Amino acid sequence: MNEWRRTLKPKLVAVAVFTGAAVTIATGFPRRPFPMDETAGLLLAEHAALASPWVFSSACVLVFWRPRLGYGFGLIAGVCALPWLTWTEVVQYPFNSWILLNYVGEPSSDQNALLALVKLKILSITLAVIAISYSLMRLIRTRSWPIVALTFFVLILWFVDSATPYRMPIFADGVSPVFRIVHIEKLGLRFHETGVAVFRDGKVWVSRDSRRLLQYRFEIRNALGLMTRSTREHADKFLQSPELLKPDQPHSRRSWSSEEWYVMLDGARPVAFPREAGVQLFRELEQLATKEERPQATRDVCLGFCYEPVR
Repeated sequence: MNEWRRTLKPKLVAVAVFTGAAVTIATGFPRRPFPMDETAGLLLAEHAALASPWVFSSACVLVFWRPRLGYGFGLIAGVCALPWLTWTEVVQYPFNSWILLNYVGEPSSDQNALLALVKLKILSITLAVIAISYSLMRLIRTRSWPIVALTFFVLILWFVDSATPYRMPIFADGVSPVFRIVHIEKLGLRFHETGVAVFRDGKVWVSRDSRRLLQYRFEIRNALGLMTRSTREHADKFLQSPELLKPDQPHSRRSWSSEEWYVMLDGARPVAFPREAGVQLFRELEQLATKEERPQATRDVCLGFCYEPVR
């Protein structure tokens, strides 16, 4: 009885993993998320991904009658699926499946379908990697912990590379502000960020958010205002100030508490500057925004650990 359980258990685990991978891949893929040039490599990866659920299904049967052949089929099926899954991740640059989980738009069936497809994509890649690792482990009959450790390392590396730094997908073309000033306060495990954006038509947008570590959902509060003549003159003087000629590059603060100021000029990379150089202008612009907009809900799939200023 014990021998029967010892031999049956790994086969049942393999069937569960292979079935899950086959179902998730067949349900959502291969499906082109964005227009892609039909190269020979793309078509080959697409057809391999189409075949992988059938190979996984064959592996589920063979693993009971011809275990080594069944695990070999499971290994081949996972290897066939991964090129297409990873290829479609690259095509979405600068976004990817993990970043798309941060997207919050107006509730609609399209948004729900997008989120469902993204979650299915993440699950497909995870199960494909596990199927490859488990099949390899059963074929070479080695200790399980090195394969398990390697699997988790690959998945964690994929997540960290995809989710860092924190950003939100925005699917709209808009006018870039002339400049933005961002104030970052880190108070222990909490982050407070206030941004002021000035546009060519004189409009001033102020956005505020407060988040903490391990928080997935939080709100961004926006307000709108118009520049006055004196504020515009102050802004022109600030943009020509010598403090901005040799600014510090932005960096991530690891101290328990810190305060930083950043400026971005017409879509250029953010640069840090001394607090006294723009705090007065920042306060003036912040007070101009009196028309409060509806709070905007957003998400952070990295739970605050991938946070970087002014992203």
